[in-house]
Amino acid sequence: MWRFLLAVLLSAVVAIALVSCDNSTSSKNVVDPNYFPSKVGSQWVYNVYDSIADVGYETEVTITGLDTMSNGQVATLWSYKADKIVFRFDWVVKNKDSVKVYDSPVADDMLRLYLIPFEIGRKWTYGLHAPGSKTYQDKVELKSEFTVPAGEYDNVYLISTTITQAVPGYFGLRELRFLPHVGRLHIYETEGYDEADINKVWTLTEYSFPD
Repeated sequence: MWRFLLAVLLSAVVAIALVSCDNSTSSKNVVDPNYFPSKVGSQWVYNVYDSIADVGYETEVTITGLDTMSNGQVATLWSYKADKIVFRFDWVVKNKDSVKVYDSPVADDMLRLYLIPFEIGRKWTYGLHAPGSKTYQDKVELKSEFTVPAGEYDNVYLISTTITQAVPGYFGLRELRFLPHVGRLHIYETEGYDEADINKVWTLTEYSFPD
């Protein structure tokens, strides 16, 4: 009898241990839904400097609503406004471990891809395979302190993007400073052919999220 009771007790202990291991493993795969903010009504305000025009201006980025992509996925619609004029929309599709950014509801026109949560040293590549299309190679470089007019922050990630294209003389580089639960703090973009550089710098000045 005592052997039977001992066997039952050991089985119970093993079962509890297995459940604990499963729970700990699954929790590591769960990404906080607010890690990459995407609620309708969220807004970020940036100072933008354009080197070609040699001007600076303020841009409001606002998540205005939801839309459906050509593949049936639901996207949040991000509007970009300067001088009270909307000059750009992004369609952003967020999954459990990735964020995809498009310039239209057509799911083939992906502009950016973020694999979350960010891990230092992680790399990924994306882009269209059509002739003349650009290829993007991203890498999470480091995590550090970073200061913008919106505040001073710790644990800010630097994600660098090298952009290539099968065109002689073309080059492109993008550097993003990203703070989880806040979003994009700073963006540096340079792109061009030979001497025709296009440089833009985005710096976060303020932000707000809906209750």
